[in-house]
Amino acid sequence: MHLLSIYGSVNLWDVISKITSAANTSSVLCFGPSDTPWNSEMFPPTFSPKWFNLLGVLDMSSAGFTRYPTQIEQFIGLKYLSLCIYPLDSQTYLPQSISNLLNLETLIVCPLTLPTLFAYAVQLMNLSLTRQLHEFPGKSSSVTLPHCVRNMVKLRHIRLTGLGIHRIERQDYRPFLLDNLQTLSWVNPTSCQAFLAGTPNIRKLGFRGPLISEGCLCFPHLDILSNLQELKLFNASSKEIVCSSCILGNVKFPPNLKKLTLKKTYLKWEEISTLGNLLPNLESLKLLAHACTGEHWKTSNGDFPQLKFLKLESLGIVRWELSGSHFPRLQRLEFSHCYWLEKIQSEIGDIPTLQMMTVHRCSLSLADSARQIKEEQESIGNKWLRFTESNNIAMPEILEVRAIIVHASSSNLWFSKSLGCYL
Repeated sequence: MHLLSIYGSVNLWDVISKITSAANTSSVLCFGPSDTPWNSEMFPPTFSPKWFNLLGVLDMSSAGFTRYPTQIEQFIGLKYLSLCIYPLDSQTYLPQSISNLLNLETLIVCPLTLPTLFAYAVQLMNLSLTRQLHEFPGKSSSVTLPHCVRNMVKLRHIRLTGLGIHRIERQDYRPFLLDNLQTLSWVNPTSCQAFLAGTPNIRKLGFRGPLISEGCLCFPHLDILSNLQELKLFNASSKEIVCSSCILGNVKFPPNLKKLTLKKTYLKWEEISTLGNLLPNLESLKLLAHACTGEHWKTSNGDFPQLKFLKLESLGIVRWELSGSHFPRLQRLEFSHCYWLEKIQSEIGDIPTLQMMTVHRCSLSLADSARQIKEEQESIGNKWLRFTESNNIAMPEILEVRAIIVHASSSNLWFSKSLGCYL
């Protein structure tokens, strides 16, 4: 048996007891409903690694543990480990002993959300667990990696998912090198300046944490990461910070960046043009909720000369001014939840490389303008430009939605923070 797949909330001991031989099992995949975490005691006290002496892949991303299962450290041959943990605290501290997995190449840790585990506790009639969760102040848990992760030299991918602000434990400065590491997400930018200095070959990086200081974007200098090609910047803070608009400040981007995603960075639209000059090799730009502030974006020649994909989502933009000479290599253009953007200028159709326009959950007038551009291009022989639309709404409905959001936001801070981009 090379692959063992388990579905449902069961005890791993019950499964193993029915297997005549698991000595050749190389992969174990656990599946289950997302609203039903697994038993924290999946590994029995007498669990022996000899049953899985060839185990290289252990995917337990559907198995919600209330504490880190130290038994997995017996699988010294593991190359891929995915865990879903929800401790009864706002912080998850992975122990230093995880560095015993010296062959590990991929580490994925996802803290469960509070509603998921709370529903499970009620389902099990576990009153003790239910009370603890009810008293838990947060909605998500943050993960802290131990400083000794620097010794796991075979690591290629580290992914810390969920909504928490995750960090890497600091240590007294000592030179180290993780030259195999290619992916690191989502980490607090304030915790990894020294760590990034030892990861010269990283290609994908995601920051989630405080990214704004005194009205300026702020994160570790990334110009030393010459191999970094994809960067995601999600501003988040344990304290709610109201920011009207920000500027780029003195941030330094990697020279060869090809993909950039921004969320809650509150940049002025003028700063996006500056960004276009700083990143001449950028091919994909996603501006998500509160990435930019202001109603008017005016682009100019020279902005993003290599850009192929542009996405605007949940922004307050009303007017976008451009010409057909802007974005000379653009291929795909997407709009989502941009309720206030009235139209796309017809000049966008003059971009010779444009192949696809998508309008989802925006105003009907925006969708109509995109459809008109497609028809105009077809009339002059451009048959390859495609257009798709879905769930777009008329302005009266948009105003009604806004009124509902304003009313709900006045009495619910979480709702206000989540949907404030529509106000």
